[in-house]
Amino acid sequence: MVDTLIVADMAHAAYVDGDDDIVVVTSDTDIWPGVLIAIKAGCTVTQIHATPNMRTPTALTNMLPPGISSYFNEISL
Repeated sequence: MVDTLIVADMAHAAYVDGDDDIVVVTSDTDIWPGVLIAIKAGCTVTQIHATPNMRTPTALTNMLPPGISSYFNEISL
């Protein structure tokens, strides 16, 4: 249920609070709906992976239209 709450928080931050930037620390792909929602609302989303060299699967990042793909960033620690 934590993933669902993170997605809900991301949607709320984007649509209700009007945030421009969201940072989420997780490598769990279950939060990807929140990433898409926030980006479509105009937010820049940075996903921080706590595992070195971890990347979001290409199948997910390919869901981003070319014009907004720059709104998603990821960092591996």
